[in-house]
Amino acid sequence: MSKYLLSVDPGKHHCGVAVFDIPDRRLVSAELVKTVDLRDFFLSLWCRHQIQTLVIEKPIRRAREQFKMDDLISLAIVVGQVVAIVNAPEVVYWAPHEWNRGKPKEVTHGRVRVVLTVMEKEKIRMPKAVKTLGHNVLDGVAIGLKWLGRL
Repeated sequence: MSKYLLSVDPGKHHCGVAVFDIPDRRLVSAELVKTVDLRDFFLSLWCRHQIQTLVIEKPIRRAREQFKMDDLISLAIVVGQVVAIVNAPEVVYWAPHEWNRGKPKEVTHGRVRVVLTVMEKEKIRMPKAVKTLGHNVLDGVAIGLKWLGRL
């Protein structure tokens, strides 16, 4: 049975989630999941894939950004829920600058589109509200690609 990587860009209301086959280093699926649906989504995912590694963005407060402390706490709770539900043998927490090196989203997402094969691009299920929520899915993919050394 193949081992899988789960990469997650967490959010208060939605998470960008990507699954990669570790030995093949290929994207299996990517989509947006409502935070309220995380438990059911990850339990059904666990039935289909043996998740070996979870790579998830950890919430941090950046000095130049205005954050409400409640939002940061809510985000940390979502991260904790994902880690507890997935229960992967290996968990990696990355701050945003650790996986995207401080590049603008447009640059990172452009690199994702170049790196993915046509077949991998077909595995991405973008939300209907692509302009406002699609970046979460692409961030989830980018986190996984970075861990696999493809980005």
